[in-house]
Amino acid sequence: MNIGGIFFLLLLCIIAQTYTQTTVNYYEQTRLTHLTLIQFYRWFQVYERPYTVERINNSLDILEDNVTIESSNGVMNGKDNYPNRLLTYRGWHNAHHIEILKDIEILPNSKIKLEADVLYQNILPTGIGNSYVNHYIMTLDLRPNDLPLLSYVKITPIREVEPIIFKNAYPTNRVKSFMHNWLYNIERARDPNDFLELLANNFELHLTSNQSVVDTWIKFEEWIQSIPVRIKLSSHHYKDFTVKEYDNGTLFNVTVKFDWQGVTTDTEQTMIAETSHQWILENNLDERFARLKYMKVEEIRPFQLLTNDASINLRLWSIILLNLLLTQFL
Repeated sequence: MNIGGIFFLLLLCIIAQTYTQTTVNYYEQTRLTHLTLIQFYRWFQVYERPYTVERINNSLDILEDNVTIESSNGVMNGKDNYPNRLLTYRGWHNAHHIEILKDIEILPNSKIKLEADVLYQNILPTGIGNSYVNHYIMTLDLRPNDLPLLSYVKITPIREVEPIIFKNAYPTNRVKSFMHNWLYNIERARDPNDFLELLANNFELHLTSNQSVVDTWIKFEEWIQSIPVRIKLSSHHYKDFTVKEYDNGTLFNVTVKFDWQGVTTDTEQTMIAETSHQWILENNLDERFARLKYMKVEEIRPFQLLTNDASINLRLWSIILLNLLLTQFL
């Protein structure tokens, strides 16, 4: 093989390695986004329902010991001071509606940065209501095999909003924290016990893969353990999300669609699908998360290999180019 052939083979190896790393980074970014949004949506929940000891403890659960919180109410250092800060809002009705959510930014030292614009509404004990948009900057510290913790929160009012009808945001924030937790654990699918906090006692899951019904813990374990046998990497992106609240917030009816993409374990081929989900969640307001009682999944676009011309991946092109180079230079 001449020098030119060696150069092209080296270039091909670099391209293939870059493709592999880019693919892994895409799925890793998705998982980190889920982890971040679990805690992001949990942040608002303590403000949106009357305080109890359990709910305040759950809000402390998302904070680093030395967390710093900056807002129009001043600067707070250390989570031990957080319960006193919450007293400011006792008796208020609060709602937080996410308007703009930027992509997460992965920082050095296992940190993640998130920015968002949030429409904040309140009704004071006097009956006076206010609405304005806050800009949030949050920094979270990643932890091995656990949820990240907030180490820095900055809340800046950026504009006032004309008075609008107060709209309850708790069901959305409560369910989305559950949803991202569920998706995070489905996408890594390592240990069925990771779902213990997310399942109701008597659950019934209707899966689309083989039309089976998962309604016992043994069946659930078998399903979760079968995922990595078939799927090496996967991601979910949601759309058309709706939630309705029943029985004083102890029950949620959820509909949501997911654009799914994955990589097969055996052949490392890309697959896609689109599914529609109906969930019924039981909600004990004093627990960290709502729990899944019922799930029904329907295929909108069946699970299939991504094989059209526009989506031939770099791995396939690498094989083609390698064959050409070997023919040319060997």
